[in-house]
Amino acid sequence: MVTPDAKRKAVAHACTVHAVSQRRACLALTIDPSTVRYTSIRKALERYLEFMGPEGWATHVNQMEWLKERKEATRRREFRA
Repeated sequence: MVTPDAKRKAVAHACTVHAVSQRRACLALTIDPSTVRYTSIRKALERYLEFMGPEGWATHVNQMEWLKERKEATRRREFRA
């Protein structure tokens, strides 16, 4: 079984070496284009955490908790009416 990351690399290689579009490379390699376009959330989160640092991450978590609580409070108010 081939990993999605390996498929992305194969399509990128085909695009650069053979000078074809991403769509044509996917057709030739029988790879779904959505696999190539997908960006892993894990990698994006890791980059974000590196950028924020430990102090910024704690602030971000607190902000997310506050937003979640705010959303729940708003939802509860809507159901009361």
